[in-house]
Formats: sequence, structure tokens, C-alpha cells
Amino acid sequence: RELDEIENKIDEIVDASDIVTKTIIGQSYEGRDILGIKISVDNGIENKPAIIISGCQHAREWMSPLATTYIIDRLAQEYNFNDEINMFLNSVDIHVIPIVNPDGYVYTWEQDRWWRKNRQINLGSDCVGTDLNRNWDFDWNGDESTSEDPCSYIYVGSSPFSAPETNIVGDYISSIPNL
Repeated sequence: RELDEIENKIDEIVDASDIVTKTIIGQSYEGRDILGIKISVDNGIENKPAIIISGCQHAREWMSPLATTYIIDRLAQEYNFNDEINMFLNSVDIHVIPIVNPDGYVYTWEQDRWWRKNRQINLGSDCVGTDLNRNWDFDWNGDESTSEDPCSYIYVGSSPFSAPETNIVGDYISSIPNL
């Protein structure tokens, strides 16, 4: 599904559910919203453990936005009818970022189906994009499967969190208690 279809489906789920909320956690390099979805039951339990699920760091991985949207939908729909899901959601909060890389995702629909990176301009280069999966601070630019070449599809970025998308998602993750 294209980005607007996924966002419309998420809006439908949020509108139909008392346990699902949507927050815009920031904007991508090209100004698209990055959504944070929280599935939480207010049952008086303080500081429940939390789980984070993210999708579509690599733009061409079209299944992951569908999988994250499916998870949101199933948990919302099944909460009142499935004892296991009820018990699960009474014990934990779920945070889902359905599409970490909305710019790259749109680009795969409009220009290049196999595009992987975000769409950020790389200063000093004619090449575009950072591999968001390699732009985190943990083991940034480790010895395996990364590149300092901005033209590489596994370009690690100029520094950890140099891509706005990983920076935004990192801040969001850091704000979640008991993760």
C-alpha cells in the first residue's frame, strides 16, 4: 500500500479504538510526518513495561509497513474479544512506528522500487541518502556491512543520528519509560 493508504488505515484504527492513539513524533528530511502509535490500556497500573516496534527503515521493504499496521489493527480489534491479547495489553504498552522512512518509501513508489536509504542530501556529494538502519549510535560505522561512501546503499551517514529520521525515532524511544 502507498503511504497515504497506510496513514488512512491507521486513522481508521485510531478513530475506532479507545486504546490506540497517534502522535506525530517529527518530520522526515522532506517534511513528511513520522507517526508514533501507542496501544495502551488505562487500567491504573503505573509504569507498565513497554515494547517498541518499528517498520520501514529500509524504504524498499514494503512488507514492514503492512506488518506494523496489521499489528496495530489486530491488537485494537482483538482486545475486547481475545483473553490472551487482553491480558497482554493489560500488562504492557506497545509503541509502533509504522514507517521510519516515509520519504524513501514514497520514492520507491514514484521513482525507484529498489531504493533503500532516506532522501537526505549528503553534503559534499552528488549522492543522496543515508541507510537509516546503520545510522544509530550503537556500533555506528562498525566493521561489518557499512560504508562511509555517500553513494553506497549502506552509507552509514556522517555521524550517529545524522539522519533526521533516526534522530527523531531515537528521541522518541528515549522518552518511553520502562522500555
